[in-house]
Amino acid sequence: MKSYYGFGYELKNNKITKEKKLNLTDLDLDKIVDTTVTYVASYKYNKKNQLIAKDYDFTWIMSGYVDHGLNKQYEKESYGGVPYETYTYNEQNLLIEIANYDAEDPTERNIIFKENYFYNTKGKLTKTIRIRGLKFFSSYKGAFASEFFYNEKEELVKLVKYKRDKLKDVDVTYRMEYSGHDRYDNWLECLLYVNDGTKPIKKYSREITYYPEEEKETKKEKE
Repeated sequence: MKSYYGFGYELKNNKITKEKKLNLTDLDLDKIVDTTVTYVASYKYNKKNQLIAKDYDFTWIMSGYVDHGLNKQYEKESYGGVPYETYTYNEQNLLIEIANYDAEDPTERNIIFKENYFYNTKGKLTKTIRIRGLKFFSSYKGAFASEFFYNEKEELVKLVKYKRDKLKDVDVTYRMEYSGHDRYDNWLECLLYVNDGTKPIKKYSREITYYPEEEKETKKEKE
């Protein structure tokens, strides 16, 4: 048996109105696939056509994920409710908050996941505050916070993890130092430090390959 998943979308006026997560199972490895819908998410927009909410409906779930790039597991049986996700923007139309709750009703819901984004006057990201909630079956266990700090190049330079959801009682702090930037100003080496340590605990190196500009233009023309 082979099992994997995919996504389907419904569009109207060039906007996604519904998202479906599909669980695909090849029971006999003979390419006859059984398809089951894990969830359906309805998209809601404001007058500026900005996404402001996702309303999830779990029609079938065993160990499904709400996939919004954060890879956080949501089991209906564990959380006792259906996740509801909201998006908030500032006057400059920059995204400042993503919040995922275990229910739509504000008087009954708990935070599963929330991120707040902070920008400088040029619109560049300077800080992110992330809160993860923990709920096991019907018991809400609280939440845990982390802060991410970025430099003028929007590179992550510090990560602070807290013991609870308040920005105090630090659990651990990580610092990053970058060097060896290439001609496009992308870093090639990074040193990782923990707490007040003066010696790095890890060194990361990467090599970036770029397509020549003429290849990019040729590709665009073919498309």
